[in-house]
Amino acid sequence: MVYDDMEEIWESGAVKALVVGAGDLGIRVIKQLRKNPGISFVVADYRDNPTAVQKGVIDKVDILEHITPMNIIDIVEDCEPDIIFLARKAKDWGHGNTVMATQFIAGLERQLSKFHIPVIPVSSIVRF
Repeated sequence: MVYDDMEEIWESGAVKALVVGAGDLGIRVIKQLRKNPGISFVVADYRDNPTAVQKGVIDKVDILEHITPMNIIDIVEDCEPDIIFLARKAKDWGHGNTVMATQFIAGLERQLSKFHIPVIPVSSIVRF
């Protein structure tokens, strides 16, 4: 797991967003977040060289970890975001386009509901 000092990443007074996924969907979310200077964000992905890094959208992944219902609580407690974007396609979660993928994401959302933090699952059908 790679964590920078969260105090350095989070700008004081800014809304803190956690973006889970740095593929094509993550890129779209990151570009939208950058339009608002009142938002700072960290990116979590299980790949150290995801599409967002390859395309130069971000320099690196802040949290190098495969996010699962088993570890999401620790990650959220460590980085204390105000909002979470789940920006990964079903195949990125390792389950393909199956019922398992839906259940996996539902499991993440259930775990995250303990924090009372808004969670936005981003779909490829959403157009920015």
